[in-house]
Amino acid sequence: CALAKSLNIRLVAEGIEDEVTLQAIREYGIDLCQGFYIDKPMPLEAITILNERYE
Repeated sequence: CALAKSLNIRLVAEGIEDEVTLQAIREYGIDLCQGFYIDKPMPLEAITILNERYE
């Protein structure tokens, strides 16, 4: 994580499937995550609507 931060690179963690893993990712300082714990796969249209809702 420190190398990525020093190079201004955002880190993405994949495969987050439970709260324990999500907490570990947060402790490491990883910027973004994805996985079934966050949400199930969805079509592009649904992602666009979700993104607009939270901007």
